[in-house]
Amino acid sequence: MELTDRYRWKIIAAAAFCYLIFAVVLQSIPPILGILIDMFHISYAEAGVLMSLALFPAIVLSIPGGLLVDRFGVRITGTVSLAIMMLGTVIVAMGNSYLVLSLGRLIVGLGATGVVVALPKIITAWFAGREIGLAMGVYHTAFPLGTILALNFAGILAYGLGWQVPIWGSAVLCAVALLLFISFIRDKKGEQSETLESSNLLGAIKEAGWKIWCVGIAWAFFAGCTISYFTYAPDYFISSGKDVAQAGLIASAPMFGSIVLAALVGKLVDRIGKKWLFAVIGLAGIALMLFLIPRFTNHAALLAVSMGIFIALFTPASFAMPADIVPERVRGVGFGIILTCQGFGNVLAPALVGLLRDITGNYWWSFAAMFVMALLGIIPIVVIAACRKTKR
Repeated sequence: MELTDRYRWKIIAAAAFCYLIFAVVLQSIPPILGILIDMFHISYAEAGVLMSLALFPAIVLSIPGGLLVDRFGVRITGTVSLAIMMLGTVIVAMGNSYLVLSLGRLIVGLGATGVVVALPKIITAWFAGREIGLAMGVYHTAFPLGTILALNFAGILAYGLGWQVPIWGSAVLCAVALLLFISFIRDKKGEQSETLESSNLLGAIKEAGWKIWCVGIAWAFFAGCTISYFTYAPDYFISSGKDVAQAGLIASAPMFGSIVLAALVGKLVDRIGKKWLFAVIGLAGIALMLFLIPRFTNHAALLAVSMGIFIALFTPASFAMPADIVPERVRGVGFGIILTCQGFGNVLAPALVGLLRDITGNYWWSFAAMFVMALLGIIPIVVIAACRKTKR
């Protein structure tokens, strides 16, 4: 089948849907934390580990996974990864102990690692140099939408019909995503480097350069503060007197701003440039909102929506950076580096925030930790910008 230039919009649509389903699978746990804690007699820190386990494989496998994507293409690696993610979701749905739940979430993470490395690789292959900001904005609209769906409906389904129901639902959605991926995702002809066949992992990492590590570190702190918020916000708002539906709505509120603005921000990035500035403003705004939410809980909905605006500034701008700083032939490894760093944030932050909740008995210091994470993410982005200005 000959692929025309217009086919790239089918690529972005299929990639965005798969990313949406990844978000649904990932975020199906936070709304049912209270049920799992009571049913399996686990602590808040142990409950947080269920989130971390789904993201732990990204630490070890993202860079090797990126190399596999560069060598074998997105279509093969993505298909296998989606199938593994679906298998893990089924295991969680059938789980009757904390150990089985943990195993299922770990398998989910194995598959998800390949998915989230492959998808941005195929987008940059089809959009690099032409509307890459818009493409990444559309792509990053999917995760917020998936998060909203999970945080608002998983809890209602779980408390009304049983905690397994939303998990089984996400497994069915995984199957749909797999069918769409197989049907529409195609590697762009000529984008796979023949010379990459003989290169080793360390050589590919070196070729990707140090700047991609700065982007990755920023993503580690960004992911750490946001995944912690989405993990514990439903329980925090329930403990503050909100009902399940209200807690889910407020917890997912940051995603509304991202859905509306991510594509627009991506278009602005294409037109204005200065990706680093968008990223810095985004992280600073996220930090401010995390500082204010526990102090003004009555206005948490407004603050959470505002946080979504700043998330929309950071995500498309930072994910468009590899198109400028990483050679095409090792771009899969470049995204693997970002996702490895992101994996550290995803794994360590929820456990740390949950531990602070266990120790103090409240969420005050938990939100303080999230605030600090967002501020720390600014530093590596500023380093990239400063280096570029120095060279000029």
